[in-house]
Amino acid sequence: MADQDHDGSHIKGLVINLIHKFWPSLLNVDGFLKFFITPIVKAQKRNFSRSFFTTPEVEQFKAEHPESGWSYKYYKGTLNSCCYCCCCRY
Repeated sequence: MADQDHDGSHIKGLVINLIHKFWPSLLNVDGFLKFFITPIVKAQKRNFSRSFFTTPEVEQFKAEHPESGWSYKYYKGTLNSCCYCCCCRY
């Protein structure tokens, strides 16, 4: 598991390259490699909220919605956007 930021993307690429170099047959196993994608930003205004998974999405939304009242929460790390799943209960 890696963060959803640029560093995390590079880490995912390095791990995939490592697997491809030393255990290429594993990449042919259906379901061996999975991605758990978390939002990097969440915009909220009153009862409406929207999650964004890329920086360009956030910038486009801000350009299309210049009115005030929006609050933005920037997530850093893999568990910041967690919804009290099994890994966080203990």
